[in-house]
Amino acid sequence: MPEKIVNINLSGRFAWESIVMHQKRDGNVLDINKEEYSTESDVEQKFILPFFTKILGYGNEEIKTKDYLAPTTIDKGAGKKVGYYPDYVVYIGGIPVIVIEAKDKSVNSLEGYREARLYATELNKKYPEGINPIKYILATNGDRLQYGFWDSEIGVNDLDISELCPGAKALDNIELTIGRRVLFDWAKEIRAKIFPEGAIRPLSLIGGPSRQSESIQSNTFASDLAPLLRRYFDPDVTATSQEIIERAYCSSTEVTQYNATLESLLKDRVPKQSDITKITTSKKHASELDGALKGAYCERRNNPDPFILLLGGVGSGKTTFVQRYFNHLIEKEIRDNIIYVVVNFNNASDSLDDVEKWVCQEIIDRLVDVYGEEFLSSENLDRYFAPDIRLLKRGPLSRLEEADKLEFAKIISTKLIEWFDDPIKLCSGIMRFYSGDKDIPVVVVFDNVDRRDREQQLKIFQTVQWFRNKNKCFSILSLRDETYDAFRNQPPLDAFLKPFAFRISSPRFINVVKKRLELVIEYLTEQSDKNLEYELPNGITIHYPATKLGKYLFSIYRSIFDPSRKVSVMLEALSGKNIRRALEIFTEILISGYISENLIFGITEGNGKGIPEWLIIRVLMRTNYRYYSRNHGYIYNIFSTPGSSSTANNFLVPEILEYLARNRKNTSSYSIEGYMYVQDILEYMSGMGYVKEDVMWALEELLVSNLISADHQRNKGIREIDYIKITASGYYHIRLISSRSEYLSNVPFDTYIYNYDIAKKISQNREDSRNQAILRTELMREYLEDEVAKLREAFPIFNDNAISPDVVVGHFTKIRQHREGNA
Repeated sequence: MPEKIVNINLSGRFAWESIVMHQKRDGNVLDINKEEYSTESDVEQKFILPFFTKILGYGNEEIKTKDYLAPTTIDKGAGKKVGYYPDYVVYIGGIPVIVIEAKDKSVNSLEGYREARLYATELNKKYPEGINPIKYILATNGDRLQYGFWDSEIGVNDLDISELCPGAKALDNIELTIGRRVLFDWAKEIRAKIFPEGAIRPLSLIGGPSRQSESIQSNTFASDLAPLLRRYFDPDVTATSQEIIERAYCSSTEVTQYNATLESLLKDRVPKQSDITKITTSKKHASELDGALKGAYCERRNNPDPFILLLGGVGSGKTTFVQRYFNHLIEKEIRDNIIYVVVNFNNASDSLDDVEKWVCQEIIDRLVDVYGEEFLSSENLDRYFAPDIRLLKRGPLSRLEEADKLEFAKIISTKLIEWFDDPIKLCSGIMRFYSGDKDIPVVVVFDNVDRRDREQQLKIFQTVQWFRNKNKCFSILSLRDETYDAFRNQPPLDAFLKPFAFRISSPRFINVVKKRLELVIEYLTEQSDKNLEYELPNGITIHYPATKLGKYLFSIYRSIFDPSRKVSVMLEALSGKNIRRALEIFTEILISGYISENLIFGITEGNGKGIPEWLIIRVLMRTNYRYYSRNHGYIYNIFSTPGSSSTANNFLVPEILEYLARNRKNTSSYSIEGYMYVQDILEYMSGMGYVKEDVMWALEELLVSNLISADHQRNKGIREIDYIKITASGYYHIRLISSRSEYLSNVPFDTYIYNYDIAKKISQNREDSRNQAILRTELMREYLEDEVAKLREAFPIFNDNAISPDVVVGHFTKIRQHREGNA
């Protein structure tokens, strides 16, 4: 573990000391210098805060200042009562545990100690009998320091801060008495007294793991749909499908526009940049890239290594665009006179070890795939290494060739084998031969780089720059736009000459799925003797087969793509810009066993009702499981808490989401709109009494579940130094999905509930009947209202600062009012 070091300077009485303490933590260093502590502010800022954060282990957000604390009337002496603010109160999980008072050197620190005790007494009075959360008080004037129990004058520890030297018993004692590790356990004890009941998931009361994970069968059309789903919706199959690339590609002119809120969340909110061109595509052209490539092709002798960046989010369609461009859109003159090879970084190692060698070997392998084993024949190797062979002939082997041709040939063969086994050497020879000797430009596309995290993307960028400088070839690199936008003026991106940077907008869920579903319906229509037609509100006529499967698919089509319904918006938000996820979601809907025989019969017999929204939400929440759990589907339970935590509550996740939703248009020190600093989130959440451990757990959950994204661009691994923002999925979870009755009747199963009786009743009402669903919703509403009341009574800071309870409890209330209004 890292070392914790204390440096002490006591005006020449001691030399600077630096030794490793018995408790190693964070590598923090505290410099103590008595001469610097002249004023009360000096004592606060230069001694107390560093001592509590660097040595005792508290987070900055846990040490509350005068600005945060409420005044308390105390007797300052001689019967004089005043509104008193302590300098600091340390809170852990909303529980105040230490009162700290600072004085300047001219004031006896015992006076501060007395005031701290008075404040602790008043603060403890606010809690029920027998519950006294303030356990310790501390006072110092930068010379002397006293600490001890809040309610006793016996056993007060009184010491000179010179005694806090490294390895000293005084320092050990203070850590073992008021260090965070000790008082964190104390805070949990206090919370357990305030909230004595543990938490339990109703799902765990239904039965064991097998019962909780019980599944249902797919619907009757699943087997008939299986080959069609593989052909048109399986991401692994369709990635290289020429039919999809040719007929299901979504051009920029076909991108659906939604309301302003969803648009702002789906689009990457980046500063406008005049040096980046947005690519607009039609069915036959991509004029911006045409111009760049043609210009580079014509000027290749003056600029032999042009570099093109394709910028966009993960799943924005950069790979499909490149395939479609080079197969269908590129001008024939250019296509017939270039060699085109793709380096797919999905095939690279996770660590990117020896990435330069891997890139060169990948290029060689892909060229062999296209041109066959003959591409590496001995005759071709002689061509690739011709300059090296000539150099040997002119140098040390010049006389040997005449004297002993056999020995000469043997040496050349040995060298060829050596060069052949070196991917970097061989790749350079190939590039030189085609782009130099034959004047055939080689275009290398570095694809799927955007799926890597930020650090790896920058490393790959440097590798591509190395490759370009070494081999003088056309290079096209797909990079995540947020990486470029955030670091474009920093190394290594600042070295990029920017005339060829293009941004690709993501296709939308509705466009991708709609086109593929139309292909399925078209295919079935061609196989059917009898067809039907339907005119959409926009005037377009859809033909579909008169078979039951055809009618079923068309009903799905109408249900999801009806502009008057919220379903498409919800699906768009859940999938974000991830096309693979979008296709998986749609496949689940098509084969779901929750689309019952009766509903299918009604659809195929022409009742025209389609698939109701609540049923689509159920499918998205449960997929093929009988009961909802947050890891069973695509919709997250916003009332989740870490089951083992005694300091969390069910408003932990909603509070984070609501805070991020309200700040989604703000710009922090990070250059892209909507990103918030994790340490600022911790500070904000501490204002409701949440501890760092619970908040970090929640942020990790939200990141893994795609409700937030982080600046490091990984899908796991939140750190305090990161920046995060709410995603479209996160926003619509807190604002739309959690307002739906189907959602509110399902999440109780998966929620850790701090009331056994309510949890038991929820587990007993687990059927999907309307009455039991209503009862589950009402039980959850009553429980949350009761929890809010308890939290506001126990923790005034929660009452003053929390914003999510009114939002999420309001959803339950509106559902109840709507139901009563329709009764």
